[in-house]
Order: sequence, then C-alpha cells, then structure tokens
Amino acid sequence: GGCGGGGGGPPQIAVAGCTNPTVSAIIKGTFTPNGQNHGKPVYKKQSADSNVSVLIYFWDERDGPNFSGWWFGPKVGGDQVWAYNGNRSSPMPPLSGWRVPWDGPEDQMLRLAFGPSGPSGGGGPPPGPGPMQGRPGPGPCGGMGMMSAQQQQQQQQQQQ
Repeated sequence: GGCGGGGGGPPQIAVAGCTNPTVSAIIKGTFTPNGQNHGKPVYKKQSADSNVSVLIYFWDERDGPNFSGWWFGPKVGGDQVWAYNGNRSSPMPPLSGWRVPWDGPEDQMLRLAFGPSGPSGGGGPPPGPGPMQGRPGPGPCGGMGMMSAQQQQQQQQQQQ
C-alpha cells in the first residue's frame, strides 16, 4: 500500500486557452493531478505564481444539478469560477464543451489535451499547428529522456 505512485496515474492536462483573453491568461498551461474531490481527480495548474492557484475539479449534485459538473476555479467549491462543463458522467475533465463564463455559451476554443501520465508516459499530444512548433530541440522533456537512459544503463551495470 502506501501512497507511492504506482502505475499509470491520471495524465497531465494541457489547456490551450479560450476566446476570452482575461480567462485565457489565467487558465492556459499545464495541469497535474492534485488529489480528488467527490470521487474524481482534481487538477492544479503548474504556475510560478503561487498567489494564484487554478484548479479543475468535479462537483457532485449536493448543491443541485445546476452546480454539478467540472469547473475551473481558484479553489474547490469556491464562489469564483472561470469555466464550467456539465458532463457529469466523465471520469476525467472533458476535453471540450466548456462554457466561459460558466453560465454563458459553450466556448469552442477552450480545449483540453491529455499529456503523458508521469515520467514514463509516451508521446503526449501530436504536434499540431500553433505556438508549440517554434520550440527548438526535442521538446520540453528532451533533457529528461537523456537522463533516464543513462540511469537505466547504470542500473543494468549494477545488476550484472
């Protein structure tokens, strides 16, 4: 038992932003699993600014069906929210169908993409059109891959 990682945990989520520039600046980025709420995973944005936390979380029907679904907000169950998705049956944050603001129309631009789960995850989203392409080198986890290969070699040598 224990609380160690184990095999495939929930994957990371990349949020590309949305039509509303204010909300987009807040929510876009990489989100990693950060516990659970009401039986489904909570995601927290990786941010250098520790004053603003951005969470994706699920809320069940205890406050009525209108409040049940997936939310972007600074804290679980808080009054302030940036986006809402009524897909209650999804075990993970839905990739599309988000409303910005939460009681407004669906925002077609707000899309989520699942990245690799943990350090052993493969691939991630395929490179599509967008700002990611201009990045030099093998991508954000290129350096890490080199390290793990060396570590594997060392482990193999120690085993022999």
